[in-house]
Amino acid sequence: IVAVHGLNGTARKTWTDEDSGSFWLEDFLPGALPNARIMTFGYDSGLAFSRSKAGVENFSRDLLNRLRLVRGSHEDRPLIFIAHSLGGIVVKKVRFSL
Repeated sequence: IVAVHGLNGTARKTWTDEDSGSFWLEDFLPGALPNARIMTFGYDSGLAFSRSKAGVENFSRDLLNRLRLVRGSHEDRPLIFIAHSLGGIVVKKVRFSL
C-alpha cells in the first residue's frame, strides 16, 4: 500500500489526525491489514505549479523508481495506492508506466 499526499500536503501530515495526532497509516491500518507493507511517498508539491522544472512528471518518475527499488523481486504482489488530490495525478502517471 502506497499513500501519496496532495497539493500542500506532506507524507506524514496528510495522513495524521489533527486532534489526536494519530498517523492512521501506522496506527490503524496495520491492524486491519497485518500482512501488508505500508509506505508513504513524499514530494515537494509546491514545486508542481511553480516555475521550477520539477513537476508531476518528475514526481511520478521518482515514485516509480523508488517502488522498483523497494519491491525488488516481489512485483507479483498487489500494489494499492491511496492518493489525495495532486497525488492522484502522480499515481495515474506511475500507473501507466508499470
